[in-house]
Amino acid sequence: MLTISLRPNGRRAVIVGGGNVAARKAESLLRAGYPLFVVAERIGERLRCMLAGNGACAERSYETLDVAGAAIVVAATDDRDLNERVLADARSAGALTCDATQPERGDFTMPATRHVGELTISVDSAGAAPAFSRRVATELAARIDDTYAGALQTLTQLRAYVMETFAAPERAPILRALAQRPIAELAAGPVAAICATRRSELAMVQSRTVAARLAERAVVTTLLGVTTTGDRDRQTPIDRLGDVNVFVKELEQTLREGRADYAVHSCKDLAGLLPEDMRIVAISQREDARDAFCSEKYEGFEALPPGALVGTSSPRRRAQLAALRSDVRYESVRGNVDTR
Repeated sequence: MLTISLRPNGRRAVIVGGGNVAARKAESLLRAGYPLFVVAERIGERLRCMLAGNGACAERSYETLDVAGAAIVVAATDDRDLNERVLADARSAGALTCDATQPERGDFTMPATRHVGELTISVDSAGAAPAFSRRVATELAARIDDTYAGALQTLTQLRAYVMETFAAPERAPILRALAQRPIAELAAGPVAAICATRRSELAMVQSRTVAARLAERAVVTTLLGVTTTGDRDRQTPIDRLGDVNVFVKELEQTLREGRADYAVHSCKDLAGLLPEDMRIVAISQREDARDAFCSEKYEGFEALPPGALVGTSSPRRRAQLAALRSDVRYESVRGNVDTR
């Protein structure tokens, strides 16, 4: 047996039968949103009331044309031969069939179902013991209170945020981690936060990486792009800008003004001593720290001819490279990954 959830999408369901069994099937189909038609020689009052304004019924003998165009057909009479005829007609019409009296003859069975908000709890015994399935479903639903419904609502919101914000490889790990958060925490709703970040693509990647980790803990981040002094002046060499905080102070001011809840930045650009009102609250896992050689002409640093020009804005890199190759020239070049 394959357990699935079917969307009606405007397709109708037909029940042949008018007793209590038919009424239980009708209740499930109506709740799922199926347009419903019931036909039986006698339709009980409970079922008739259920259909008022929600479906149609005909109190007469079954006819083959009754199942035309139906997506689902339920045979729920106490006449074995009639049920068998209904199943045959429905299959000929391309409908899925359910025999409420002999489940093994139909294409599917309908599980016992309970709802807690948008959360659906279904228990199926393959038709062997429907009453027991209803008991188990009821007992499970009693253990799952409205807190779970609130948690599901939060997860629904967070899933939309994750699908819109993060690349495909990042989504599944975030959503799996979210599903394991404490129910009470999820039920409280997502936490909204604003992250101050520089506008370069590298800074945005770093900020989205942190936002992804926070998303695993039900924190929804909005990125606030900030232009720093170092970003505005792209000509002056970094070592001549005169302020160690040229890439940081505007981010700090954004935090002080309450326009952002946290900021993400490269540790290498932070001052050795932070202002008293600033804290490093987290350091992400270190990735490959090696420098990259980029050239359209040469395969590697060693292949450069004597006198070649190497651009870098980092005094550290310049000193390290000069120790390896003193026969090439080094000049300052400003920019970042997406502009160099």
